[in-house]
Amino acid sequence: MLPHQPDHTTLPTVRELPNMPTERQPAQQPATDVARRQLSLRRRLGAGVIALVSAVLLVLLFPRTLPAEPASPMALASTSTTAASTTATSTPTPVPTPLSPAQAWGAQTIAHYPLTQAGGTFVPTDIAPDGSFMVGYTRPVRGGSGYTVAALTLPQDTVRSLFPLPASAAPPVVKTDGTYAVWLVATTAPSGQSVGFSDVQTGMYHLLAQNAPARYNPAVFAVAHGNFFWSPTGTAVALHMTALATMMDTSVAPPAGFASTPAIQVVWPRLVYHAADATTHVYDLATRQDSALSAIPATATPPQMHLTATALFWLRATTASNIIERCDLSTADAPATPVVTLGHASRVAQFAATDRALAWNDGTQLLAWDTEQRVLIALGTPAATMPTIAAQGALLWYGTDQTSAPGIDIIDTGRLAAHA
Repeated sequence: MLPHQPDHTTLPTVRELPNMPTERQPAQQPATDVARRQLSLRRRLGAGVIALVSAVLLVLLFPRTLPAEPASPMALASTSTTAASTTATSTPTPVPTPLSPAQAWGAQTIAHYPLTQAGGTFVPTDIAPDGSFMVGYTRPVRGGSGYTVAALTLPQDTVRSLFPLPASAAPPVVKTDGTYAVWLVATTAPSGQSVGFSDVQTGMYHLLAQNAPARYNPAVFAVAHGNFFWSPTGTAVALHMTALATMMDTSVAPPAGFASTPAIQVVWPRLVYHAADATTHVYDLATRQDSALSAIPATATPPQMHLTATALFWLRATTASNIIERCDLSTADAPATPVVTLGHASRVAQFAATDRALAWNDGTQLLAWDTEQRVLIALGTPAATMPTIAAQGALLWYGTDQTSAPGIDIIDTGRLAAHA
């Protein structure tokens, strides 16, 4: 560093020079050469003293005007890191306050349908991907007997009977791909199953089993792209795919094999299943390509998951909370990305997902997370009379027993406004 040089560009004023005479003095005789040299020497000495005194005064009176040694980059980084750490530690992470569905998405995006009909109560179990109808069953009015597989036409809110079940039948499970409704129900007299399907538009139906010994594994049950996916009971785990239009049956055999407790989901052309080695796999039914999802740990019990057209959402439990993670299925062996932490949920009784919204039942309330707006939404309290929350395609639907007219709310998350 160069030493600081005093500034001589400004000459001192009269008041700054000590012992400067202020009254008129008598004329002086010209000085001799010796005298002139002595006078010149005295003047130079006086000017140096004045400059030295001025510099000292500047340092004492204005110390910040002198340049300082610049801080090193490491020192600046250390200071910045310390400040950031202090801020992060002292500022707690805010807990989002749940919004109502109307606040988050607008009341006009929510369709409500009461389920009490003149002939009984309709209980939905699935919805067509385009939202044109729901499938389920009707409970008879007081004093009646027997359940009926039925469809609820939307938005007209009218119920059509698809197939009357035997009087000894329990409430059925009914699923649809938008064309067919497939039902599976247990019967008690005689003990067995009733399995069949119906073309919802034409009303034509076909029985696969009627009061027959149990053949179909109720844990393996899916309908997609005109195909019924099922597994026989009492044999080694296998998966069948029956084309409902032709009744042709083929065997689906992914290379990894199925676990003894398979959990399958199908969104054409992808099939997600629990493999024999306890890992989660995705199998392309069109190309017969199989991929292990290494981002999901191997577990003896299949994790809670929901397959959409583009991703697989799954629930990862930790000691502190539950976390919903997303696996992008467009990329082979994609990592799992955390989407939302459910720190407030003691458990997750049900879990459903669309590409826009995730929804779950934590045992006391129904909640949803908008993956685009990143807001928490309170859907209501779990319904006691029907499955409380489910999704297919872009449609999210849930039971609303807490309203004045018990029924279901349906939200088309594909039509929600984009976040500004």
